[in-house]
Amino acid sequence: MNRNALRWSRLLLGSAILLGLLIAGVTLFLRDRPADAAFTSAVYTLPGVGRFRLWGDQRSVIAQATAPDGRRVWLARAVAGELDGDTAPSGAVVLVVTGSSESHAYLVASLSRNGALMQADAVSLGEGVEVQSMAIHDRQVMIEYKVHVPGDLPCCASRFKGSTFRLNGEKLELAFVPAGE
Repeated sequence: MNRNALRWSRLLLGSAILLGLLIAGVTLFLRDRPADAAFTSAVYTLPGVGRFRLWGDQRSVIAQATAPDGRRVWLARAVAGELDGDTAPSGAVVLVVTGSSESHAYLVASLSRNGALMQADAVSLGEGVEVQSMAIHDRQVMIEYKVHVPGDLPCCASRFKGSTFRLNGEKLELAFVPAGE
């Protein structure tokens, strides 16, 4: 085999490997997107805010809505996972309601009912919360976030907090808070 043929065969093999990795990555990315789409098309009701539907599609980075009182509602985080023990999809989202100078975060659990995600319950996470991570494991929502403490600038929460929530029927309840929080 001449040198050019060997070079071309290596180039083709390398391109095929890269193409395979790209296809695998896109497949994994797209596999998780329908849950996002289900969360963005769900109807939510938050205490003191009212009932609304987020808008955006599965390609959107941010889904948003306008609450009945005019405040903006943003989807800060969404995670799919098993919350209630059946095999139907369920999950949780963090919704942030912003007003003129404040923001308030809510954790919302959603369950599959008749093929659509329906809100089970919502709990307040507090003012100025910045979600760092969220996951569902053993039917519990584990969330890490930053909260404001005295002396923090409005932009920058500094205290890390971790909490674990679980559904009791269709009610979210605090399952675990690490010591010292």
